[in-house]
Amino acid sequence: MDSTDAKKKRERTILDLIYAARQVDDIAPSERPDFILRHRCGFHFGVEIAELYHSQTTARLERIPEYRGELLSGGRFRHKEDAGRIKVGKVDILSDRNEVVYSQIEAIIQDAPPLPECAHALACLINAKTQKLANPPATLAHVNLLIHDRTNVLSTLPRERFFQLYFLPELRAALTGAHFREVFFVTKMKDGTGFVPLKMLLLMAEVYFFNAIYTATESHERFDPPRAELEVFGAYLASRVKGSVLFRVDADGMEVIYGDAGFLVARDKSIFVRTYQDNPFPVDACPPDASLTSHLAADFMDKLTEHHASNTFVTPLLFPSESLKP
Repeated sequence: MDSTDAKKKRERTILDLIYAARQVDDIAPSERPDFILRHRCGFHFGVEIAELYHSQTTARLERIPEYRGELLSGGRFRHKEDAGRIKVGKVDILSDRNEVVYSQIEAIIQDAPPLPECAHALACLINAKTQKLANPPATLAHVNLLIHDRTNVLSTLPRERFFQLYFLPELRAALTGAHFREVFFVTKMKDGTGFVPLKMLLLMAEVYFFNAIYTATESHERFDPPRAELEVFGAYLASRVKGSVLFRVDADGMEVIYGDAGFLVARDKSIFVRTYQDNPFPVDACPPDASLTSHLAADFMDKLTEHHASNTFVTPLLFPSESLKP
């Protein structure tokens, strides 16, 4: 639908939604992944760009400038799928008081998909990109995935409910199986426009769920000598995901690093989430001791699965973006 130049221009506009405000020394278009960026520290990393649409019909309407005009003028559908997904008819434009502002305007009408369908499509998109970049260039320190949400189904959703309604099992599975350092989801919600770092959100939620069952099953009493809960969590997480999980202890406290984020428990027990923004991880960060998972209670995983099914996690995690106009 797009020419090569138009496609790259669209991708660069989407890239800038995140990276225009970050300090990178150079950005070069590529193919696998879509862009190569040189970090101010000197190393290179990649960013793959993707767009999430209702369907290929919606993508055609947006990417073929003249298509809407053709349909509104009585033209034919360009693809047989389009005839089943959209129709041309007359609508009334209402004010916020439900007063008719414009009457019987020709419009292209389509049903918005339900949230679970969009979440499933997002999971499929992440899986497809994971397979495409299964073997990224060895010269890259890491690769991120940046997905621009074009469905608009979240525009009336408070950001606190995003995890509850969108983080279905298939999306969690797609993220745990993705080798990308971070998966950015650029979208519009009721509270504003911005992006959700999906792996950061996964890390935060997994700590919450793990803690609830770890304390309930008395797994914390099975270590001799005692081990810090966050260290055990790091080992558990490393056993469940692809990609590196790191653990470190310093004067500030203990930290588990996954994706592009660190979950830090300070000495005074206060909690922080740190975003590394593509920077190198601390040199003292190491993989957690895998043997720690053997000390979890025998019924730990069963109870954790049950807890996932009957509980949710709430956070207003939505970082602002300057523009969502591509």
